[in-house]
Amino acid sequence: MSINQRIAHIINIKDGGSQKTFAERMSWSQQYVSKLITEGGSVGIEPVKRILDEFEDIDARWLVTGKGSAIDKSYITDITDSLYSNIRQLLDLEKFIPYMLEVERADYKDAASGLKKVSFTSDQIDRWTSLYQKDQFSKTQLEHH
Repeated sequence: MSINQRIAHIINIKDGGSQKTFAERMSWSQQYVSKLITEGGSVGIEPVKRILDEFEDIDARWLVTGKGSAIDKSYITDITDSLYSNIRQLLDLEKFIPYMLEVERADYKDAASGLKKVSFTSDQIDRWTSLYQKDQFSKTQLEHH
């Protein structure tokens, strides 16, 4: 893949393939963008630098040499770490669903559906923990009788 094709790829993944949108974002003319993606066209250091400044997640090594992946792995790792952390937190809180107020269950559902980040206070979690522990104790007592 040539550097021209790599720039075209960036336009596809960042602006849905719209050269116009990309040109506006970069404060370039559409003609200049067209020149950059024309196979065999010369691409200097300035547009490369400008692209990397605009898109911090684009891997510079990939853009310049074609080696590696378009998106810097550290950005992917940050996203997946955040995702896994959110999932773990939701799973840790799942046992408290029966003890949540209706509004808390709605917040949990929004967090589980990805509409918002999990953000319950320690007081809420302490209250749920207490109710959960009491319930577990009651179940244990019933099993022994």
